[in-house]
Amino acid sequence: MTDDCIAFLNAWAKGNDIPTKSAAPPRLLSAFTKLLIDPTIPAIDLAHEAVTPPPREHAYEPEPTPPSTDILYAMIIDAVKNLTDMNDRLVDFTEALAGLPSGEYGNLNGLAMTINEFSWGLHDGGGSRQQNRQTWFNLNAYTAKLAAIGLPHRGAISRGGWVLQRTLERQWQQWDLGSLDGYVPAAAVWIRHCGSRIYQQKGRLENVRGSTWKGQQVWSRERWDFWKKRFQWVMTQKTLKKHTRDEAGECVERMEDIEKRF
Repeated sequence: MTDDCIAFLNAWAKGNDIPTKSAAPPRLLSAFTKLLIDPTIPAIDLAHEAVTPPPREHAYEPEPTPPSTDILYAMIIDAVKNLTDMNDRLVDFTEALAGLPSGEYGNLNGLAMTINEFSWGLHDGGGSRQQNRQTWFNLNAYTAKLAAIGLPHRGAISRGGWVLQRTLERQWQQWDLGSLDGYVPAAAVWIRHCGSRIYQQKGRLENVRGSTWKGQQVWSRERWDFWKKRFQWVMTQKTLKKHTRDEAGECVERMEDIEKRF
């Protein structure tokens, strides 16, 4: 187990420096420990363990209840933010949670609300810039992978549109151009996992503030082409990191391949 995983589990066991007021209940903590240390245990088994209340020890005790969704979803998102290497495992766990026979977690409502809170942009400043960028990437990778399988709901693909808009429709200036080193990798993960769906998406997509897109405020092939040209522009910006320019180039290649297939 990595040091990051140990620190994460210790924090949730003790209730220290976590986004909720309460520590994780024992069964939820046990399920997460197994999730992070043993990739051979099926995610569906761990999802079931995580939300199954412990048995009553005495008949006079109140009926035990599952962990609150506030704690459950906060723990998932905290893991996504801080445990980069566990991204796929956390996606599998979330999918399993939504598919539990009880149906209680099928709509992932609380999780969707939490995801919406970070979808609006990257805080790319201060001494924590690299950590903020990694967190932003982790959250978008997790969300794009979920959106590819229709979770938390079919409209989840809209979050990809918001990220692409903030990355590619903004009029970047020389003084803030470096923020694309944080934005482009996060936008690229949406093209990687949901590109085909984005290409075929229809309906309203309102402009974000300061958008340079002058066409209709909808998903369209014209807007897709505009985004592709903006990725091509990113490729020419030598002040950006090579990784950023390479990611933009891969997006252009993927987009052109999608155009040939649909």
